[in-house]
Amino acid sequence: MKVYSFIFIATIAGCFITAIDVLADEMSTDTEDVKFEWTTYGAMNVREFDYFKNAQDTSPRRRREVDLERLVFEPALEFGPRFTLEAEIEFEHGGTGTTLEFDGFEEFGEFESEIEQGGEVKVDKLELTYTEQPTSGYRFGLITVPVGIISQRDHPTEYFTATRNRSEEKIIPSTWRSVGFGVFGTLFANLQYQAVLVQGLNSEFFRKYSWIKGGAARRFETNYADSLAGAVRLDYISDSKHSTIGTSLYYGNSSNNRKKTDKLAVDAGVLIWDLHALYESSSWTFRMLYLRGYLQNSEEVATANATLSGAANPKSFAPLGKEAEAAFAELGYNLQSSFPETFLHRTDLFIRFDSLDPMKEVAGSIYRDPRFRETVWTTGFNYFPRREIVAKIQYAIVKSGLDEIPVQSEITLGLAFYYSTEK
Repeated sequence: MKVYSFIFIATIAGCFITAIDVLADEMSTDTEDVKFEWTTYGAMNVREFDYFKNAQDTSPRRRREVDLERLVFEPALEFGPRFTLEAEIEFEHGGTGTTLEFDGFEEFGEFESEIEQGGEVKVDKLELTYTEQPTSGYRFGLITVPVGIISQRDHPTEYFTATRNRSEEKIIPSTWRSVGFGVFGTLFANLQYQAVLVQGLNSEFFRKYSWIKGGAARRFETNYADSLAGAVRLDYISDSKHSTIGTSLYYGNSSNNRKKTDKLAVDAGVLIWDLHALYESSSWTFRMLYLRGYLQNSEEVATANATLSGAANPKSFAPLGKEAEAAFAELGYNLQSSFPETFLHRTDLFIRFDSLDPMKEVAGSIYRDPRFRETVWTTGFNYFPRREIVAKIQYAIVKSGLDEIPVQSEITLGLAFYYSTEK
C-alpha cells in the first residue's frame, strides 16, 4: 500500500509540475493573449406545497416559500490558446451573513452576534484545463464528475423545471465536483469521451433519504483522499447536433475517507451507471435518464454511521439502501414554432415524469422504507423574453411510496437567467 501511495502521489505531482511548467512557458511567450471571460447565472423561485413537520408526519399542511436558489459567477482566464483557468463561486439561498450588534436594553449592555442570513457561499469549481488539440485535453483541480445529466446541463436555461432534475438530484450530488485529474476529447468525429480520477466519497454522510449524495460534501476544512474514485462517460452526438445518446460509469471506495476509520472495517464501494438520451431542436425537446447505483456492505455502513456522535449522527436516517434508482423523461414543444403571431418569443410547453427510490433494494435486517420513494408528474411553461432570461411556471403531482401519505401537489413560479461572454 505504501508503494502504491508513493507512485500515485509521484504521478500526480509530476502531472502538476509539468502543467505548471508548460503554463509558465505559455504565459512568458503569449502574455498578450491572456483573456478574461466570465459567465453568470441565477434562479429564484416561489413555491406553494404540502409541508410535513417531520419524517413521521402523514398529514401535511399547505405552505408557501420564497427561495433565492442560487447566484453563480464563473470567471475564466485564457492563457493563450491552450490553457484556461476557471472558477465557480456560488451563493446559494441568498448567501450567508452574520453581524455584531450592541443591545443597549440589556441590563449592562450586551454585544451579540446574530445570523442575518442563512445560506451558503462556496467555491464550487477551480479547474485548470489544458487543450492539447481541438479533440483532446486535460483537467486538474476541483473538477466535474461526469455522471448523469445535471453534471452537463446545470444552467437554468438548460432544463425545464424550476429546480434541477428532481430524481437525479435526490440520489447523487448536484453538480458533482471533486478534486482530481481528468481527460476529455472526441473520437471518430461524433463520439465524445470524459474520464476522471478523483477523491472518493465519505460514507459517514450517506443517508436513507438521499443515499450517497451527502458523501461528496466538503464539510471539513480538509477532506481525506485515501480512497480514490474513477468515472468515465461516452456521448455519441449526431451530425445535426440535435441528438445525443450516452452512458456514464462511476466506481470508488467510500470507507477509507471517513474521519473515523475505526468505525468501519470493510470496503464500501459505490458503483453508479446511467443511460441518457437527448433530442433538442428549435421546436422539440426530449430528455431522459435512467440511473442505478449500488453500495457495497450497506448494512455495515449503516451500523457504523448509527454510532457516530454530534452533528455527524444520522439519527433515524442511518439505514441505507443496497441499491438506489432514479429515472426521468421529459418532452417539450416550442409553441412559437407553430404560432409565431401569438407567441412572439420562445415558449416551451413541457411534461415530465420522475421516479426515484433511494432504497430500491436493501441488505440484511434493514427495513426498506417507502417514505422517500417518489413518482412525480410535472407540467408547465418556460417563457424566454430574451434568450438569456426564462420565466417558469409549473404544476406537479407527487406520489409517495408510503400509502398513508396523500397525493401532494406543488405550484412553482421561477425566474432565472444565464449570460456568458464566451463565444
